[in-house]
Amino acid sequence: MKKMILFGLWLCTQDLYAQPLSEVALFRRCYGHLTGTYARSQNPDLIKVKQGEETALQACSRLIDNALLTTAEQVNPSDEFAVRMLNTFHKLHASWFRGKTLNSRLAPFADETSVALYFTRALIKAQVPLEDAFTSTTDWQPRREIQNPTTSLGFTLAALPLSPEASLADTGDLLGFVAFGSTPWVFTAQDATQTTFLPRTHAGGGFLGSSLYHQMQHEGSRDWDGAVMMPRQFGKSFFKDVLCRELPVVRKADGLSFIDSTADAPFRHAGDCVRCHVSMDRLSGLLRNHQTTPLSQDPKFHYPDPYPITAPSNQYLWPVEADGSYKNRPPEGTLYYRGYDGSLVDVQVDSFAQLGQVLANQEEPYLCFAKRYYHYLTGISVDLGDLEDPSHGGLAPIEISHRNQVIALGLELKNHQNPATLIKEMMALPAYRQSDFR
Repeated sequence: MKKMILFGLWLCTQDLYAQPLSEVALFRRCYGHLTGTYARSQNPDLIKVKQGEETALQACSRLIDNALLTTAEQVNPSDEFAVRMLNTFHKLHASWFRGKTLNSRLAPFADETSVALYFTRALIKAQVPLEDAFTSTTDWQPRREIQNPTTSLGFTLAALPLSPEASLADTGDLLGFVAFGSTPWVFTAQDATQTTFLPRTHAGGGFLGSSLYHQMQHEGSRDWDGAVMMPRQFGKSFFKDVLCRELPVVRKADGLSFIDSTADAPFRHAGDCVRCHVSMDRLSGLLRNHQTTPLSQDPKFHYPDPYPITAPSNQYLWPVEADGSYKNRPPEGTLYYRGYDGSLVDVQVDSFAQLGQVLANQEEPYLCFAKRYYHYLTGISVDLGDLEDPSHGGLAPIEISHRNQVIALGLELKNHQNPATLIKEMMALPAYRQSDFR
């Protein structure tokens, strides 16, 4: 109890003695967040702030606006600020997918930060709404400083028996975006046999429909049966990547009707286990057809090769027993979670495109995006969970205050769809101006 009282007094004194930053210090803070670099004394924009020609936020807002793209898909390489801002935020967005990697054989051909590019493009392209990250049907890849390199990560393109359509991923600083081509590649073996394949595919639904994102969750072939064997890593990652939530994302009572003591999967026998699997496994049904096939001549190189759909729909049912035809049924899943306000979301989807459209209309993905920017800009992390869940431990008043601020910003973001506007709004907050930067 004594430690809790002392901690409470510490919080109070922090708020009491925290002082607003000077205009110069505030400019250096926002400039640093935008570029990842320190604004030195000779910086012309800093000089304007020092001379009172602009406030710090006016200067940073102008710099943001100048860095945005209108019709082009690439920033001017000579625009140092635009290049730095683009790379700073793309690295931030890529950090949200940390821990997800492609195998070493595929890495030279595919920039694994491509999945984060959907968020980066929504920030830098003035006319692209944030919902595009969930609804785009284009397979975007980074356009970098060194384009179409001949060598990458120890591989030399000319030494590989691939058709001219094949290319290694760009390297160097990010400059913009380019759609990945849809022309098949051809691999020619030493015995002259050829394999024609698409190195990557896109199923709609923004980054969620990218085969690169799927391969980061799973690679290879498995006999998915809907009960024990499931590509459930996708469902587990989804709630963290899209909602900023860890499983479970429903209340214990929400899973009770799915308990079945006769089920093949032991986790269906108990409420605590079902509480996670009821969200994770059922959504992962969307990926039931997913498999990658290794080139017979180069078994470390995998390409998307989905199971054919040869069996009828199981009408979104969550099998109690292993279903030998599960992987050959149409892709169906259920989005099942409790929102930040305690409301239950229970939506059936039959494609990544439909899942993306559902997400674009929900509030939680925008709150998650706002939470991540708020943490980056203020250092403060908020809990977006269901506070009405009986198992939630509750939040302190100051935590609720920051949570409410992020919720308000996230709801506004859903309306205006503009990440650049969100940054400006956050930089204008009192929490951003405080010198203690908690």
